Amino acid sequence: MGIIWADPYGFSIMWFRKGGEAIRDQREMVSVGDASRLDEFIDHPVEDAVCVGSCVSGEIAARVLEDFARNPTVLSGAVQWRPSSTLNYPLEG
Repeated sequence: MGIIWADPYGFSIMWFRKGGEAIRDQREMVSVGDASRLDEFIDHPVEDAVCVGSCVSGEIAARVLEDFARNPTVLSGAVQWRPSSTLNYPLEG
């Protein structure tokens, strides 16, 4: 799992499944905070781009992290998820 602070929008969370059978045939899921903004991206100093619609509050991010610590193989129910492959990330460079 990866959590990125995307000021001022909140935390973008990615969940990675390595090996084995992936949930819904997806190996990488991203949190959904505001589905109406899933086509908006911002530049980020660590990541190439962060999806604005994937950002959630600190309270929700903490709940997702707690759920992950209890069982890292199951997606947290504290947030909705979407396969990252369905997002239209901007091209690099």
